[in-house]
Amino acid sequence: MEYPLAFDYLFKDPHWKRKYFFACFLLVLSPLIFPLFYLNGYIVRVIREVRDGRRLGLPAWNKTDELLVDGFRYVVLSFCWYLPLILAYLTMYILIFVLIAREPNQDLATFELSIMIMAIPIGMLISLFFMLVSGLLPGAQMVFANTDSLAQSLSPIRTVKAIWVDALHYAPIPFIRYLLNMVAMQLGVISFYILLPPALVYAMFVNANIKGQTLNVLNNNSPKRTRI
Repeated sequence: MEYPLAFDYLFKDPHWKRKYFFACFLLVLSPLIFPLFYLNGYIVRVIREVRDGRRLGLPAWNKTDELLVDGFRYVVLSFCWYLPLILAYLTMYILIFVLIAREPNQDLATFELSIMIMAIPIGMLISLFFMLVSGLLPGAQMVFANTDSLAQSLSPIRTVKAIWVDALHYAPIPFIRYLLNMVAMQLGVISFYILLPPALVYAMFVNANIKGQTLNVLNNNSPKRTRI
């Protein structure tokens, strides 16, 4: 694993500015949905090219239909992994709403105590689940990029088996992803969100390179029958 390479590989591309800022443009337009798919499809392509041995530079922005399809499935994958978490949050708020509706005139202190008794354990469970999903999601994304199978990448068991082949190489990925996203968000805040798109895109490219490098290592270290 060459972690420093992940932070500067894109600058080795003679056309990196055009490719990089086009990705930033797509991120700004991501609320329109299709740019979001297009950008995520490109991230999948980056992962696959690094996996296959491309060490420097960025791939071409071509084969739009392929990028859109891969990006759509990549976004669906992430959404499905976080869906139970979303449902858990909704359930908690619904329970609070029901509690308020059933006892509208109860004493404020009693009401606050009831909310705490209900919300604290649920909140702790949700937090633990969020940490679990955040730790496994990069592995699921790697499974998808490597197998081109949405079904396999949606399987927690398949994901755990895949990353368990070489857990030491995989372990830093969720932490690096979290730190890069936090730095990007802080840059966005202090720059009045002007630097947020380029910072987030840079974080996405770094994470994609690390995932690709990890896949390369895992595939080379795995017996054929247990290949990720």
